[in-house]
Amino acid sequence: MNKRFPFPKRYWVYLIIVLICSILLIGNIYRTDGWTGDKPFSEFVGRDWQLLVIFLVEEIIIASVMFLFVFLACRINKKRDMEITAQWETDKYLGIKPGDYDYVWFDFSNTERALILKQRDQFKLYVQEYDEHTGDWGCFNGVSIYDNLNEIKKTLFYEYDFYCEENTELDKHGDEVFVEEIEFPISSIQDVTREEISLFNTQHSVLEVDLLNAHRCWCRKYRVNKPNLRYICDRTNIDGERRMFFYGNPRIVVVANAEQEDLWFELIEKMKTVGYFAFDID
Repeated sequence: MNKRFPFPKRYWVYLIIVLICSILLIGNIYRTDGWTGDKPFSEFVGRDWQLLVIFLVEEIIIASVMFLFVFLACRINKKRDMEITAQWETDKYLGIKPGDYDYVWFDFSNTERALILKQRDQFKLYVQEYDEHTGDWGCFNGVSIYDNLNEIKKTLFYEYDFYCEENTELDKHGDEVFVEEIEFPISSIQDVTREEISLFNTQHSVLEVDLLNAHRCWCRKYRVNKPNLRYICDRTNIDGERRMFFYGNPRIVVVANAEQEDLWFELIEKMKTVGYFAFDID
């Protein structure tokens, strides 16, 4: 239990009342059954019907009281959850400032964060654990150095059980699955149609990105249902390096550096031309 957000005493009183009411509901059945002699309805006499009416009225009253206190307890719990969420939004960047790290990733359970700093051609990784009772962040380990982001994503997934949007997808059973990410320079794009994007890979063959599947994966990622195919990917712009993410497994990432800005906007125009109007704002 989060010590900074304890339940008020009345919450526990409400739960006790709910428990007592549930016991009374069941006990009233056995009591009435004993009073009527465990007879079927066809053998009821006048007194039995009176007892049945009393039983029904009592059940309605007890059930109403129980659901009232269930509602009150749920309202307290909902308010507490909102306070915890608001505190998390305050604490998630505690101890770091904008620009301290190139990437800050949070796991799905909001209990860990990965801090990634790019220095020349290497990446430094720090993994920290959140203490919900104090709001502080403690280091799992010292700094680890990697050659690229994909190595970091694999390390987080397989060694730290760190599941985040950057390295994990949930399958149809709700299990975590590692997502392989493949980067393509924007210059490798061959063609753009309503159905797919053709990319020329390093093996001198053409890879086709299914945009309908990319749309489905985008909707699954954000847990929304948007029949309009305009939403097919996400885009980022960090220090002049632009990235376009097409979700799926593997995840396709189209990368454009600062010198390829013209190619980037040319791709944007092509996407709008074939009907993906979500590209109106870059």
